[in-house]
Amino acid sequence: MPPAERELFDEVDAHWQQRAIYNYYDLRQDRFSLLESVSVTGTVLEYRTRRFGGFDVTTLPTPGHTLGSESYLVDVDVSS
Repeated sequence: MPPAERELFDEVDAHWQQRAIYNYYDLRQDRFSLLESVSVTGTVLEYRTRRFGGFDVTTLPTPGHTLGSESYLVDVDVSS
């Protein structure tokens, strides 16, 4: 999960307790967040490459749908 969105998973109660609902002009993309916390074992750091299942996977920040959205870039050799 993206580090910028961790609290939307493992600190959901605190998030919703401090979330102002009167300001509709601050349309953060958290309205569809979880209602109960989920334990998090780690985050995926941006601009890092890690090996998964024989592939090098690079994490890139791509804010859009949410502020912490990430995309994963994988080079796959399809010539064989």
